[in-house]
Amino acid sequence: VKGICRDISKDNCVVSAAIFNTPEQIVISGHSTAVEKAIARAKEDGAKRAVKLSVSVPCHCCLLDKVAEAFKANLNQVELSDCKIPVIPNCDPKLFHSKDNIRELLVRQINSPVRWQETIEKMTTMGVDTIVEIGPKRILSGLIRKIDRNIRVLNVEDAGSLEKTVEFFIKGKG
Repeated sequence: VKGICRDISKDNCVVSAAIFNTPEQIVISGHSTAVEKAIARAKEDGAKRAVKLSVSVPCHCCLLDKVAEAFKANLNQVELSDCKIPVIPNCDPKLFHSKDNIRELLVRQINSPVRWQETIEKMTTMGVDTIVEIGPKRILSGLIRKIDRNIRVLNVEDAGSLEKTVEFFIKGKG
């Protein structure tokens, strides 16, 4: 995928890998015409599936550099504290606790690729065995199962599922 993106990208027409979801699923982002060319090329090269997603913004790529800079300027006006719990940023799956790192990594999450697979792998090395996905559609749950089937994934998308999840933690894992 990186090679296809590199071959297609030109100064005025950019496409790049934006989200590394699983070993088999990588999302690309960039100018619409470049994305379409990359999809066609991926299909020619034997991709099992290559589809254009219906999104309005080319997320997690250099086309958002100006947005990241504007966000950084605004974020610099905000007083931050060190994290009280471990946080794993999706652009660099390492733990961080420093308010200085938080600022930098929040900005990088706008225009850097999401390393979802590495994020989940980092969590497993930390001993995480249960993840709660909050929101509809269970997309992340499916991705997590493709990365590591041993992780228990709970979903909260309405009052009923919230109640079940709370009950799970109150009664204890198992």
